[in-house]
Amino acid sequence: MKTPFCIVSAVAFAITAHGQPLQWEAYDTGGNLLAGMGGSGGNTGFPALSLSIPANSTRVFVARNFQPLDVSANGSISTINLSFSISTGLQGAPGYNFGMGVYNSAGTDAFTDDTGLFSLWDAQSQFPELFVKTDGPDLFAGPQQGQSGVYSGGLLDATTYDALVRIVNTDGSVSLGNGTPLANAGIAYQGLNVDQRVFMSPVSEMPFLYDLFAFIFVNTTEEEATLNVNEMTLLVPEPSVFALAGLGFLGMLARRRRRD
Repeated sequence: MKTPFCIVSAVAFAITAHGQPLQWEAYDTGGNLLAGMGGSGGNTGFPALSLSIPANSTRVFVARNFQPLDVSANGSISTINLSFSISTGLQGAPGYNFGMGVYNSAGTDAFTDDTGLFSLWDAQSQFPELFVKTDGPDLFAGPQQGQSGVYSGGLLDATTYDALVRIVNTDGSVSLGNGTPLANAGIAYQGLNVDQRVFMSPVSEMPFLYDLFAFIFVNTTEEEATLNVNEMTLLVPEPSVFALAGLGFLGMLARRRRRD
């Protein structure tokens, strides 16, 4: 019995839509892998991600297995949406304690040659600040950038917030966002009594392709903290889709030849 092309196509579409879970690895700020400290999931269609940060410790969590974000065309925009919560240590910390960033990995596992854009939440001032990363093993170290924003409310422990990261290409320079409205913000946190929306000035000589996403959390408490992530819109392709699509295409050619 021959498999109709329409069935193969439907199966390929279903797998494309379903995808795969994000895979997360844990590192210290020196870029050293911490075995057994990562996790799986957090993206749309998969269970929520829960990542542990021991007491008085800092963890960087990295995902690489998603479809790279491409902003090579002038005016192009790429947006990542997600929701998150942190069980303890988010409020009352002495300085920067939570951040998100997007990077170009330069095709290597080491972070020293990665370039990207990131934000750090200042728990004392209660707003996110924006930076670029150009060298070194720490994904969340680099020069601070000029920014503008709306800063209302502080992030609280054990409270779920919606967040976004938006990359924009403006005349060949790249930035996190290009305005304060939510539709333009580069970093945003939205939730209970919180409306934080910021954007940075465009930066020249930044990459147009981003294939690594990272979180950082600095746990200054005496107990373990948990970072929970859900509904993240990074797309993780299913490798077998390409094989199915190829099979369907060959089947369509065969049917056309028989008709001829």
